[in-house]
Amino acid sequence: MGKCTVLQLKRERKRSKNCEKEWDEMESIIESKEHQGLCIDEIRKMKNYENISDEQAQEIIFAIKNLAVIFYEHLNQKKKDQELKIVYNKAA
Repeated sequence: MGKCTVLQLKRERKRSKNCEKEWDEMESIIESKEHQGLCIDEIRKMKNYENISDEQAQEIIFAIKNLAVIFYEHLNQKKKDQELKIVYNKAA
């Protein structure tokens, strides 16, 4: 399942060439053993999710990881914008 997610992120990566370093960091985090993320069994341990199918659990995991990528990109862009603002203010 982890390999599938990384492949899907690599496809998204082709659409967003601006964040090459950030994508590399995200992939290394996803592939590392320290940050395994959610698995189907962990989803099923949650209240009201005990009886979901494997496919539904995989969709939930994929959606959560996509949301994490969106948050990461947003925060990274916000940080870059703030850095540019500081540089611009110093130049003015």
